[in-house]
Amino acid sequence: MDNQEEPDTFRAGTTSKAVTRTLRLRLEASDWKQERVSQAIADWQRVARYTADLLPSFPAYRWESRDTQLRRVVREKLDDLDIYAHDRDAAVAKAREAFASWHERGQPGDPPQGEFGDAQYLRMSTSSSSKQRRQLVENDRGFGLEASLIKGSRNPSSLWFHVHVGDYQREWLEKVIAGDAELGVVEFRSADGRLWAHVSITEPVEVYEPGDVETVVGVDFGERILWAAAVVGPDGVETVEMEPGREFRHYRELLDRRRETLAEHGDLSGVRQTRGDRERYTEQETHTATRRIVDLAATYTPCKIRYEDLRGYRETAEDPIHDWPHGMLTKQLAYKATEARLPVEAIDPAETSITCRHCGVTDPTFRDGDDFECSACGYEVHADVNAAINIAQKRA
Repeated sequence: MDNQEEPDTFRAGTTSKAVTRTLRLRLEASDWKQERVSQAIADWQRVARYTADLLPSFPAYRWESRDTQLRRVVREKLDDLDIYAHDRDAAVAKAREAFASWHERGQPGDPPQGEFGDAQYLRMSTSSSSKQRRQLVENDRGFGLEASLIKGSRNPSSLWFHVHVGDYQREWLEKVIAGDAELGVVEFRSADGRLWAHVSITEPVEVYEPGDVETVVGVDFGERILWAAAVVGPDGVETVEMEPGREFRHYRELLDRRRETLAEHGDLSGVRQTRGDRERYTEQETHTATRRIVDLAATYTPCKIRYEDLRGYRETAEDPIHDWPHGMLTKQLAYKATEARLPVEAIDPAETSITCRHCGVTDPTFRDGDDFECSACGYEVHADVNAAINIAQKRA
């Protein structure tokens, strides 16, 4: 596929879309600065925990709104803190988001109070006035991050940190310095005696319009496999790739069991140290998976990527894929594709897994685990490959 043309060659027009990346930046900080950040984190977590304890007393419909009463109650109770008012509101919003998400998923397990209180991070507000309290700058050492986290006059309120960067991070930070991208969310995190900043950076990207493009990459996310992708052109299926999900599930289960064992033995320190391990592993693996899909699609440009819209999917304990990170996968796939200037489409998932892609007959009995066998025409194939081809061929 070395002779593939660039997207500019065949676009009928362009659409400007925002691409956002989150960078993990290691900060160089003195003991004094570490203490100041730790103080701000403790205050922020105190607000988040108080909000999380308070939210169950509010009706669920108010968890999803910008309720001024909740912020007022928190402000009156915790007005003595040294963090800025807008950052306090960001802590309230973070707890509210957690409860709203928990409610949307059918309230599985315990409420999310335990996520707040002793976690080691804070999220700065993204309000227009708060954006003046943090900035990225370039200097003779590379890059620096300046942020004001603690109000008051006893100590300088603005903290300066040298940022350690690699080539990929440097590329995005240079875009911010040049004004071609915008600094968004800034989170300070303390882990293993080190200080980190998780920052989001957004830039506009011109995504080509598919026009009469006929090649579609259909993507199916499943349980037994992590993903299957089928490239379907005007002459039929060109290639299929897939990634098994067994190792992914196995390692996540190992992390779960490790945490449960530590809890059973009363090792609270160990439990705290493992907090977030599962989430970090999941994010790492889904980033790798979606990058492979986008790289595959890019070799068949001009094309578009199509996946199932599962936003209406209600996760339940009885469903075998209730713990599969569909939302994370589709979100990452969408922004990576946009960054690569490839258009994406989300389609109705109805019947893609039980319809024969060869003859078009639909029957739930055709699928049995990984196997798909059509009794109408005799077509046999891996079930997730069949679904991926159907997704590619289905109208958006």
